[in-house]
Amino acid sequence: MSAVTMAACVVVPSALNTKDSKLSIVNSVEADASIIDGLKFWERRQVTSNTGLNIRKGPGTSYEKVGAYNYGDVVTVFKKQNGWGLTIRGWISLAYTKVV
Repeated sequence: MSAVTMAACVVVPSALNTKDSKLSIVNSVEADASIIDGLKFWERRQVTSNTGLNIRKGPGTSYEKVGAYNYGDVVTVFKKQNGWGLTIRGWISLAYTKVV
């Protein structure tokens, strides 16, 4: 299953669904069928790092940075893997977040 298929399975707020949105980042997240299976999991987390939080293509610092969340942003995590969480925009380190 491709990342494009995964993006079609994720519910996105209509405010983000514009041609200028960053939804295309989802298409670059390395995904397979195991991620789709994990979408049953939802957890809201808030960014606690004063300098923000990098978003990456995969669950680790060796993956390319594709964006960032700001301090205080609240995001939904769909899947957890080894201390990393998959959001609508990509993977984040959960060490710099807290459950809300």
